[in-house]
Amino acid sequence: MFMLKGARGFIAAGTQTKEFLIKHGVNKENIFLSPDTVDTEFLLHDSIKLEKEKEMLKKRLNLNFEKLIVYVGQLIKRKGIIHLLQAYQRIFSDFNSIGLLIIGEGVQEEELKRYCHDHHLQNVFFLGYKSRETLIQYMVISNLLVLPTLADVWGLVINEAMACGLPIVTTKQAGASTDLVYDDKNGYVVDAGDIDGLTIAIKQILQNPEKEQQMKIASREIIKNWGINEAVEGFLEAIRYTLYGGNR
Repeated sequence: MFMLKGARGFIAAGTQTKEFLIKHGVNKENIFLSPDTVDTEFLLHDSIKLEKEKEMLKKRLNLNFEKLIVYVGQLIKRKGIIHLLQAYQRIFSDFNSIGLLIIGEGVQEEELKRYCHDHHLQNVFFLGYKSRETLIQYMVISNLLVLPTLADVWGLVINEAMACGLPIVTTKQAGASTDLVYDDKNGYVVDAGDIDGLTIAIKQILQNPEKEQQMKIASREIIKNWGINEAVEGFLEAIRYTLYGGNR
């Protein structure tokens, strides 16, 4: 609280951070947005090029399914991956050819694999860690990203997936959900742990190719304005205001 009372300028990574600061007594005029982001220009450029090779990529990666769901992140309980597996279990029979890609590493990996085995889940692929260049390939061949997190200050994988043109299904507990994911525009935001909501949201996208394509376009349009340049400008604006004062 001393830090909040003593500072003149504040930098917020997004709306949820700004609301937290205001709730703790910070004047909203002293808060500057420096969005939590990644190199979206690189991802936009490379993913658009790779889309021309989408079917070839599927064959090369041995993932030649009509529909692919992707999760990227740590394999830990906080990420809510078990809820994604439960939702996938419910929708699997609704599609002729579908797979689930789990990208990342973590202490929950064996538990998640055991769940898949015990519940006879088919076409769930635990792919481990992937470099950024390889990750783009998996994003490009996927139909949507799901981040079913129980708690995430932000969730940069949402930025990455949007730059690669993916619709997003995530929870209200992801900080990025407030600023980047708009219901029925570029994805859906559900309550953490809501398996019914997660299932419905995923099916809404996978069963509507036209909606999926509209969401792909919307994701890229939204993320274009949430990049490194905007982050730098937010910091500079906060520094200028703090050092020199004046009106915003």
